[in-house]
Amino acid sequence: MELLSESDKYGIYEGDCIPHMATMPSASVDFAVFSPPFPSLFAYTDEPCDIGNSDDVRVESKIHLSYFYRQIGRVIKPGRCVVVHVMQIPGLARNGEVGTFDFRGLNIRLGERAGLHYQYDWLVTKNPQGQAIRTHSHKLLFVTLERDRAKSCGAMGDYLIKFIAPGENVTPVDSSEITRDEWINWAEGVWPWRQVRETDTLNTGAAKGENDTKHICPLQLGVIERLVKLYTNPGELVFSPFAGIGSEGYMALKLGRRFYGCEIKAEYIAAMRKNLERALTLKAESERTLWNTVDAQEGKPGREAGVTSVSFSIPYVCGPKQGGGRPGGRGKRFTDPKVKDDAATLASLVLPYRPAKPLQGPLLLQVMVRYPWRKSESKKRRQRKRRWKDTAPDNENILKQLDDVLEKLGFMGNDGQIACIVFDKCWTDNGGMDVTLRELEEAL
Repeated sequence: MELLSESDKYGIYEGDCIPHMATMPSASVDFAVFSPPFPSLFAYTDEPCDIGNSDDVRVESKIHLSYFYRQIGRVIKPGRCVVVHVMQIPGLARNGEVGTFDFRGLNIRLGERAGLHYQYDWLVTKNPQGQAIRTHSHKLLFVTLERDRAKSCGAMGDYLIKFIAPGENVTPVDSSEITRDEWINWAEGVWPWRQVRETDTLNTGAAKGENDTKHICPLQLGVIERLVKLYTNPGELVFSPFAGIGSEGYMALKLGRRFYGCEIKAEYIAAMRKNLERALTLKAESERTLWNTVDAQEGKPGREAGVTSVSFSIPYVCGPKQGGGRPGGRGKRFTDPKVKDDAATLASLVLPYRPAKPLQGPLLLQVMVRYPWRKSESKKRRQRKRRWKDTAPDNENILKQLDDVLEKLGFMGNDGQIACIVFDKCWTDNGGMDVTLRELEEAL
């Protein structure tokens, strides 16, 4: 049993996540990332099931979370990851603590008791001046430093606790979305506040209700982006049991994943739906580039009748030999026995974009060929993201192969219709070919 149908991009449940997770199918979630309500620190509703209303951080919140971890451990797939965003709970008059309560340690212990394996955690640092202004913590103030440094403390960072579910992961997370340079940076035990901007969040204003006792504290989008890329493949299901305004879902959908979230507050759910729909719109717009357009009137791909242009991107580039074909980003020749030569390979990739009728009159052909970086390329050059390629194969060979295929497949009557050509050839992260064929006005 699946949480979402194949056609659904996201799902939202309104209500307490703990009893709801008991009804969810076992091993139905590929990855879970969330911020549990922080007891006695942030309150969001007046609901008894809201953990944020627990003043007793040592007993009451522990009982809530123990039930929670039993269920999250049940719904996560074997060998897959759960990342919990927490912070330590400072001593407050509300919770009666003098020192700092180890909320991080409590979550680790409860997760392990529920059967999850604690594997690692990252520290996300905070700007001490920003935290002092926002929280008015006397421990960070200059006046405390100058009056009695025995009471001074540094800024309190966030922790990203990584659990892994017992069992064998049958679907390795191996998508090529993270470069080695990114991993060198992310693999550090600390993610500094200069990299992870605290203001990089969704707008919370619309979700605040009249009776909110404390502000909401969404997780930074940059943090979520890293975690989703690290621990999921495209198309997999990301789960947030405390979804709030949908920060985790927003980033999951933008990155081509699906999302399922639970939330108890109506205002947050309304804001979440808007954020998730906006993420889907941004995802669609990011794919509607010069090289991958959609018929605006019909809302259908360019192969439908009545269009005046066709655009597509294919994982194909010409190899070092004349007309040689390579799948983009792989650097190896196609080995499919059904493909007899490079022209057939190119034709098979182009065929799905063929228009119902050949384009008429003078045509514009725009082509960008993207070659994946060579292994010998320096890190400094790769940081530029894109660099012109001034080596073989020559442009005439590339264009001739493409013209022949487009003509044979019926994109145009003949390649003599091509009156204008715009051609780019560059080195970049992902190999491929971007093509646009468009009808021109008769008059210049």
